[in-house]
Amino acid sequence: MTTTAQQTEAATAVTTWLAEFSAALVANDPARAAALFTEDCFWRDLISFTWNFRTFEGRAEITRMLEATLSRVQPTGWAVTDGEEPAETDGITEAWINFETSAGRGTRPPAAAPRPVRNWPVFSPKDKIADWLESYTKIMELNYWPGTEAKSASYNEASKEWTVNVERDGEAAVLRPKQLVLATGMSGKPNIPSFPGMDTFRGDQHHSYVHPGPDAYKGKRCVVIGSNNSAFDICGALWESGADVTMVQRSSTHIVRSATLMDIGLSALYSERAVDSGITTEKADLIFASIPYRIMHQFQIPLYPGRA
Repeated sequence: MTTTAQQTEAATAVTTWLAEFSAALVANDPARAAALFTEDCFWRDLISFTWNFRTFEGRAEITRMLEATLSRVQPTGWAVTDGEEPAETDGITEAWINFETSAGRGTRPPAAAPRPVRNWPVFSPKDKIADWLESYTKIMELNYWPGTEAKSASYNEASKEWTVNVERDGEAAVLRPKQLVLATGMSGKPNIPSFPGMDTFRGDQHHSYVHPGPDAYKGKRCVVIGSNNSAFDICGALWESGADVTMVQRSSTHIVRSATLMDIGLSALYSERAVDSGITTEKADLIFASIPYRIMHQFQIPLYPGRA
């Protein structure tokens, strides 16, 4: 249990660190700011500095990131979030911090906000997400262009605007916005491996990105390379349609029911117990998104006894 004395010490440590960190940034001294981090440190940037989701590992990478962004971002107002007392547990001090940049300020509802109504599943079906996005564009009256492909984009430093060439329903169009957001996702471009014999293979071969569905493969032998979500979905559909399916994968796959995963892995973030302890949906999302992928396995290994 965290005592009042421990909370005070943690708050003092965080406030002192923030003051030194802020002073280094104001002095435009990235190396000095990075030196305040430990040797094995991570900076998980969620859009605020790089306008992207990026993880920087170690002082050298943090220094380079600050050198590239500090003059533009101009962060100020570093302070502990109101109502979120820093805490120390097992030698680790945790704190919620607010700051502002030249682009704006991010805010999070305080712990005293009304209790959230959890009527959205943690594992959202694709159709539910698609319906919600379509409804959102209508309700917000957004200028939404479906069936449009971006061909190229270039930025003009003199006019401070973009030139974006697109093809909408087969017709070319040129847009000249002041801001351009690239939101293709981390899997927006297919990765097609090269296998010996692909050029002489007489059967059908394609990436899951353009998979036409299972109907054309009834009674045929099929091989699916890989074992991620798309591979399992495709294999299942092919088998149900009467195809002879073989999945090829490099190592074993651990399969766990979503209900079990929620219970042993995510209940501290997404549950009524989490809400009772002050972890709102917004806070849970931020905690989960802040974990660098490089160390995420350290949190997952304890969930699967016997695996290292």
